[in-house]
Amino acid sequence: MIVNAARMSACATNLTRSANRLPHRAWRETRPTRLADAGAIEIGDERERHPESDYLAAHRDHIPLIVARARFCCGQLTGRLKRAHLTGYHEGVKKRIGRRETLGLLLGCGIAAKADRMTPKPLARFLGPAQGAALLLDIASRNVIASHAGDAALAPPGSTIKPFALTALLAVGKLTAATPFLCSGKLTIAGRQLNCSHPPLTAPMRVETAIAYSCNGFVAHMAERFASGEFASTLDRAGFTHGIERAQGDGARLQALGEQGVLASAADLAMAYRWLALNAPAPVLAGLEGAVEYGTAQLAGADVAGKTGTVRTAAGNRIAWFAGFFPSRAPRAAIAVMIAGSSGGADAAPVAARILAAYRGGML
Repeated sequence: MIVNAARMSACATNLTRSANRLPHRAWRETRPTRLADAGAIEIGDERERHPESDYLAAHRDHIPLIVARARFCCGQLTGRLKRAHLTGYHEGVKKRIGRRETLGLLLGCGIAAKADRMTPKPLARFLGPAQGAALLLDIASRNVIASHAGDAALAPPGSTIKPFALTALLAVGKLTAATPFLCSGKLTIAGRQLNCSHPPLTAPMRVETAIAYSCNGFVAHMAERFASGEFASTLDRAGFTHGIERAQGDGARLQALGEQGVLASAADLAMAYRWLALNAPAPVLAGLEGAVEYGTAQLAGADVAGKTGTVRTAAGNRIAWFAGFFPSRAPRAAIAVMIAGSSGGADAAPVAARILAAYRGGML
């Protein structure tokens, strides 16, 4: 649900009634006024660190503590509230306040003033008649800038997962930027034919070119170096949450190609590429830039780092992906596009280019 200013005003009324039943002096003097910096809130079962943790900790003996986890899901102040409550402490008296009152407190702390700005802009017009999803994410705040069906569907992420596999191997020294592999262009794993789509090359592939040209052979060969379940840990850190398997052998190779062992929505992939924008090692970043400059993602637009992917779902549907971030060297926004199509480069990358052009032009 989108929480608009009118609804939050109603919540504020309920909060006032509840607050009046608390010791008046304690509530008045200790009401937190800086929580607006915390952004959108999804109420959870335990308090985790967010921008106001230090302020709250300094007043923990007096003020209501928000039991909350900062998360902005698909640009909505989400309705998935789990046992939401505030607990007020005053001279050993504990008072439980409900979820509507919690939202009211956010209004009182200035969240409502941001409601319109935080509501994501629609992206359906950029996808045209094709079915699909897209999400544009602010890297600094994690707020959703614009979205269309960001969490509506899950699918294997295909080759958009390759940079994460190579990042994981580079991080533990199982791969270097200069590690060579001469790709034959042909690949079969567990009876599945996964030949490369890049033209025949006479020079060996390395991390940068393997990402730029989306070389299945290079990534599958290097994925043999993963210990059982090792890649799953990196996927978890990056923010993937659906269908992750602790794979080994051929399963790990297919997982590193995004063919099985992990699922993603456009929202998941945008968040994961936010993580990549902040953590990609130099050869991986160069490969993502190369994909846009001379590789598979040339239709994604200027000054973008990104990766295409194409995959067939279990139902037999063809899905085209693009995920990346902009600008490549000082990223402000991460994007993911998932669309019905046969080519990430031809179908999904142009959609991302249109969205990013609107973002550059101040229309999103």
